[in-house]
Amino acid sequence: MRKLVKGISTILLSMALVGCNASSIDNENVVNISILNSKPELQAIFEEAINKFEEAHPDINIKIIKYNQSQPYQDKLVSMQEYGNTPTMILMDPTHMNYVEEDNVSLNEEKWMEHVAVDLSDIARNDEGELIAFPFALEGIGLIYNEEVLNEAGVDPSQINTLSSLEEAFKKIEAIGKGAIIIANEDWSLANHLLPIAYSVQGNAGDGNLSFIEALKNGTADIKNNVAINGLLDTFDVMKAYNYYKDAPLTHVNAKCAELIGKGDVGFYYMGNWASSYISAYSQTDSKYGFVPVPISNQATDYGNQQITAVIKYLVVEGTNSSQEQQEAAKKFIDWLVFEQDGQDFMVNKAKVIPGVDNNQMPVTDDLMNSIIEYQKEGKIIELNNADLPDKNAEVIGGYLRKYLNNEIHRLELLESIEKYWKDAFA
Repeated sequence: MRKLVKGISTILLSMALVGCNASSIDNENVVNISILNSKPELQAIFEEAINKFEEAHPDINIKIIKYNQSQPYQDKLVSMQEYGNTPTMILMDPTHMNYVEEDNVSLNEEKWMEHVAVDLSDIARNDEGELIAFPFALEGIGLIYNEEVLNEAGVDPSQINTLSSLEEAFKKIEAIGKGAIIIANEDWSLANHLLPIAYSVQGNAGDGNLSFIEALKNGTADIKNNVAINGLLDTFDVMKAYNYYKDAPLTHVNAKCAELIGKGDVGFYYMGNWASSYISAYSQTDSKYGFVPVPISNQATDYGNQQITAVIKYLVVEGTNSSQEQQEAAKKFIDWLVFEQDGQDFMVNKAKVIPGVDNNQMPVTDDLMNSIIEYQKEGKIIELNNADLPDKNAEVIGGYLRKYLNNEIHRLELLESIEKYWKDAFA
């Protein structure tokens, strides 16, 4: 059932003007559709791509609805739903799928289905087992490193698979006068990406993580004594100790993180490959970049110590407020992304995302994309369980993690807060 967010009092008039249900005023043969873009870093690139699409499909007009991260994404989406102005297409993370799953169009019969190259979780299907989401991109998340800094410090990233080896790398980097790591302080990064590493590595590669999620939901999980959670927090403590902004960890913005690693002022930065364009914009050398996992123990063979986590970014077609014509136009846009050269070029070379389909033959030149692809080839990708996170996880748990990052609360307070949050969410 769709969850409603209370207290929405803004975003009215501007949204009403973006309507995706009306036929064209100027040309009744043009189908007007819209897309809500959850990746603000792609806004300008998306606009260029849509211009190319519209050149090839003059009977379709696509309006991009901006999202600037000034509010939670689900608030933006639900506010549009409440006023009957839901976009035709929505780009979203798995954690937001439950806001629209009842409304999504089945994509089971689409020709790109045979090219799906990622493991699709249950969140991408409806109760009848039909696929209701196009796997737009695979996004990897881990410790991004600047290869030039690591080389100068004598650090081999392939040997970082334990907490002690990570700390040793931090020490070597600081010994050459560089910052070891910079920690992004955004609530969504800490709560929806970093902490769920511990949820996702429960029970090794089997269904243990799903059992743990169920235990979290029914209030039987022992969070305070969980080995993986405490192991991850041990690592987070070390990251905090070597943080470039450890004396004021909440003062900087995400763009500053990208600048520092791009310029080679720090060796590591915990983030996803979507930061690549920001990082390269600041890069002043030919340095390359890659990923290492966030270790959770000092045993290299422990599950999670040699794997990076990833999420699938989904594109859905809304079926309640959109007409059949609009739904078909949206499907044509997805086909363009998958099968047409301009669409494939947009995905790999412009947007710099790893397509969730296997027929895109564009050569990948982005370092972080290639790093993720290598982990994927080696079977060293763990899907984050963030689709199972309760409502407002980023805001609530992210708030506690920011306090922990800033040394305002100690570990027991953090763990008790996480435990209470899960129990209250499913009480």
